[in-house]
Parts: sequence; C-alpha cells; structure tokens
Amino acid sequence: MQRSLDSRPSRGTITIMFNVCMLCYLWDLEDEGIDEVLDRIQGQVGVDGVAVVAASGPLAQLRRRPSAQSRLMRSRGGFYFQPDDAKYAATRCKPVVSNWLKARNPLSKVAEACVRRGLPLRAVVDTRRIGRLAARYPAVSVKSAFGDVSPGCASLANRDFVELLRALIGDLASNYSVATIELRHLDRLFDTDLLDSIPYADALGPAGKELFSVSFCESSMQSALQAGVDAEAARRSAQVTLSRAIDSSSPLGPSLDALLGGDPILAGYVAHQRGVQASVLRTLSAAAPCELALHVTPAAPIDDLLAGLSAESRLTAVMYRTEEPGDSSATGSFDAVRRSCSPSGSVRCEAVIPAWRPDSDEESALVRTVQQLANRGADGVTLDHYGIMTDRELTAAKQGVRFAKRSRGK
Repeated sequence: MQRSLDSRPSRGTITIMFNVCMLCYLWDLEDEGIDEVLDRIQGQVGVDGVAVVAASGPLAQLRRRPSAQSRLMRSRGGFYFQPDDAKYAATRCKPVVSNWLKARNPLSKVAEACVRRGLPLRAVVDTRRIGRLAARYPAVSVKSAFGDVSPGCASLANRDFVELLRALIGDLASNYSVATIELRHLDRLFDTDLLDSIPYADALGPAGKELFSVSFCESSMQSALQAGVDAEAARRSAQVTLSRAIDSSSPLGPSLDALLGGDPILAGYVAHQRGVQASVLRTLSAAAPCELALHVTPAAPIDDLLAGLSAESRLTAVMYRTEEPGDSSATGSFDAVRRSCSPSGSVRCEAVIPAWRPDSDEESALVRTVQQLANRGADGVTLDHYGIMTDRELTAAKQGVRFAKRSRGK
C-alpha cells in the first residue's frame, strides 16, 4: 500500500512508496511569497511534502533565490513560531523565540497554505541546540568534566529540558497541522559545541573530543548516582585522561568505546548516559501526537535507539544526510543506516540531500544522487534547501524526482 507523509500507520510491516520533501526556511517563503513557492515546488518539482525549520540553533546562510531581500541571513536561532503559552504552562523552561520573528507568525500561514493544497507539512527542530535556550537556562546545559558549560547544547538528562521538547512537539502538532516533526541533534549524544572554534582541539582526536563532550552536569551526575554509578569517580577519571592528552598533545584515538575499554567506571557512566538518550527518545515518540523522524549519522547508535521503541511509538522515519550530491561513499553509508531500519519494518529510511555544492556539477550530481538513493531502497529524500537552489537546481530536482518515482512505481 502507498503511505503519504501524514498517515498514521500501525507498526506492522508495510510497503512504502518513494516520497520527496523540500526543506524551506520561513524567510525564503516570505520573501518570494508562500503561495508562489508552494505552487512551484509542488507543481514544477513534484514534491510530496514540505519541511519547514521551526526551531534551530544559530545559523548563517548564503541566499541564491532572486527574490531574497538580503544575500546573507544570520539568526541567533530559537523558535520560528509564536508558541502557545498554554502548552508550556507546566514547563520550567520557556520557549526562546527568534528575534527575526518579532510579532509575525508566518508558520501559521504556511500551515494553512499546505492544508489548502493537501501538502503534508513537516517541522524541523534542532532539539539539543535550539538557539539561546542553554544560555538563558544554564542549568540545562551540557557541562564537561572540568566544569566548562556548553554555550548552546542542552543535556538530555535534564527533565526540564525534555518537558520543553514534549511541549514543543505538542504545540506544533496541534496548532500547525504538522504531520511529522523531524528531530535533529538527538542521535549523537557526545556531539556538542563545547570545542567549537577552539584552536588545536582536533589534537585530542575523535575519542578525546567526544570524551570532552560527555556531560557531567548536575542532572547527568544525579541520574547516574540514582542508577548506582559512581559519577564522581567517572568525572575524576575523565579529568585525568583528558588532562594527560592535552598536556602531551597526544590524541586519544579514533573511538570513544575503544578508549573506555580499560576504564570500567567511566565506561559505566557513558553507558548510563546512552541509556538516558534512548529513554528520552522513547518518551518523546510514545507521547507524540504526530509522527516523528530522527536525523542520524552512521556514527549514531541507531540499532540501540530503535531497539527500545514500543509498538505504540510514533517514530516512523530515520533520516540520513548525505555529505555531497553524487558522493558514492555517502550512498554507501546510507546502506548501513537502511539496514538498521530493516528489522522493524515500520520505520522508513530516508535521506537528506544538499541541493547545491559550488565545487560540483550540481545539476547532474543532484539527479544522480536521487537516482542512486531510490535504487538503494530509500523510502524518500528531502532536498536541502529551497533558498539555496536556483531555477537550474529546481529543474534538476524535477528530473531526479521523476526518475525515482518511475523506478519505485509511484
């Protein structure tokens, strides 16, 4: 059977046709005209749905559409919609609305326009990296073993933050006719901004950078203690290991798991944090009033995250971002992600494709990548993003979409 983006199936095994979604930012929709953009991408490109960034971290974009009122867009991030205060009445953390929004609420107009066209709407949320949230509520921030507070990344062990995410999901689903909410930055627990823009941080190696991002915030420590883990001993061990690496300029290796092999106390602490990560995903997916999609990388513990989902879970898609249009290694990595989705039979495996790269033959690369992913069994692709695509890329996207749908029988 064919399933649209806004359907609500059971978790039994089903056959899924190929769906195509276009990622949009609200400023691009506003500048060019919401109706004009939706008509163009639905009629010209042939998309099956629209994804709009509803809450993000700080960002800066080069804009290529002729309608763009400015060539550069900078945002400190935050909520890109006016929150329903009633949804957050019981949350200790309150929404942080983007300064760009002011008194407007363009997401409401986008939702109405999508309903008129029968076009399913997705909302993208940067979860742990929602702009300025950690700065306004330092207690929710990730904290390193040395006590360094993340400027923009929240800890999943903090219950107040998780309650805010639940309220955010409920707000979008009930007030904006959102069919699916895409969760970004929820897959890699130890990928934070603690070492962003820090000179020579790469000298720690991948394992060292991840260990530096293991959170020893008050919420994480308390959660570990309640589970019988010696959190203070784990913190001291992390301090010693990182100090040795920093002082000697010796990288700690390619893998955090390999590094922890000789340190059972620290390994137990990290394992507990991963358990908290899986628990949060279960909580959000069980309580969600709409479908959820999880953005992932091959390095994410996808099998562990999916294994704990209940039969009532609303998580229905895993989305892998390819690194570059036409990159064979990226589509090869997609195979590994798809295999992780296969056992459940109820979780779609989709890909997010960068729609333009200045150092590539972008038109042919875009067509080629859509075709490759369709042939490899992808259940859909999202084109990232409308504001960076000229009419040439839109034409190329149309070609790739047509081929993919023909090859998949839609």
